[in-house]
Amino acid sequence: MRQGEKSTLVSFWKFSEFARENETGELEKKTSVLLLYYRVFNVEQCDGLRAIYGDDRKPVNPIAECESIANHMPNAPRIEQHSQAFYRPSADIVGMPSRSCFESPEAYYSTLFHELAHATGHKSRLNRFEENVTDHQFGSESYSKEELVAEISAAMLSGNRWHFARDSRQFRELPAIVDHAPKIRFTVDYLGCIARAKSRRFHSRQNSERRGRTMSTPTFAFPQPLAEKYRPRTIADFVGLDRPKRILSRFAAHPYQSAWLFAGPPGIGKTSMAPALAETLRAELHHIPSQQCNVANVEDVIRQCWYVPTSGGFHLVLADEADRMSNAAQLHFLSKLDATAFPPQTIFVFTCNTTDGLEPRFLSRTRQIEFSSYGLAGEATRLLETIWQREANSTAAPNFARNVKESSNNVRDALMCLETELLAS
Repeated sequence: MRQGEKSTLVSFWKFSEFARENETGELEKKTSVLLLYYRVFNVEQCDGLRAIYGDDRKPVNPIAECESIANHMPNAPRIEQHSQAFYRPSADIVGMPSRSCFESPEAYYSTLFHELAHATGHKSRLNRFEENVTDHQFGSESYSKEELVAEISAAMLSGNRWHFARDSRQFRELPAIVDHAPKIRFTVDYLGCIARAKSRRFHSRQNSERRGRTMSTPTFAFPQPLAEKYRPRTIADFVGLDRPKRILSRFAAHPYQSAWLFAGPPGIGKTSMAPALAETLRAELHHIPSQQCNVANVEDVIRQCWYVPTSGGFHLVLADEADRMSNAAQLHFLSKLDATAFPPQTIFVFTCNTTDGLEPRFLSRTRQIEFSSYGLAGEATRLLETIWQREANSTAAPNFARNVKESSNNVRDALMCLETELLAS
């Protein structure tokens, strides 16, 4: 920094509307104001930074063939400049960083073609997105298929540009096309596993019929524990928990940015309730496991929450076993749960077995819901009986009520015991 240089004050204002219950239990609209300010210096006020970090003012060298492909897309979506590349179906918008953020023009157009390929699935174009498919999480089958479409499309369009330019020797290398290869290979391998699994199930049934013997249809698409296979997907699916289900169902009808603490014994659905709430809200879920709840991971997740959610609605941050998080992470969360620093459109869910390790200041910033195992026995017994009827090949059923009792109404433990009984049957 040159001696005598003066900083410039930069301010950031953000107004957010949210709903909050008043003393009578009715929801009232409130407005929060976030004001941040920074004192910054321009790079031109410093000596030596250009040599260290380079000149970010990269020349813009558009490629005519690629510009033509993008500009002549029929019924094209709106393209806006953002900090990240994305396609948002709800608004039909493609976000792209500045061209200067990319290492080469080819890398820029490769990314642009990828996002425009996603846009072809919009209902106003090819209507490729299935409305009844709810699992669009990273790694799911629907997510992988859509990424495969985008990667292959981008690779083909990049290859098309190479075909145009190869005679004029303008295209010296193919970095953009080569970058697509491992992504496509990974996605194809993943989908190949799914296809092979389906094929094995089909041929198993076919061979069984040829031998004249009946064979029960495998119930696992992939081997998985019963606790995961029968994990509740919606709020109403949970066993017992009448009060938590009632509270969260009403909250889901009129959501607002807030922080919640699910407290209670293990194995009754505290952690599973957060993804179910996120599914009901169509929220973007961020899960911080207990062993990874440190300041760095917390800050990274909260930084993501300042961006618009991919669903267009809310972010939902799940911090599992909050009573085991480090003191530094707890204090970091504490600073973010303050009204002036609360990320917009964000819902925090903390789970814990006991609140003994949590600071009173932390507890005062969360809405606590007690998850009790009281009254679970009847519904848990009926759940085990239903699962046994679906999974068992024999009629000699165990004592489901005793199973639940010996598990102390811990549904997860009861399912693991039932799994052992199924393997022994």
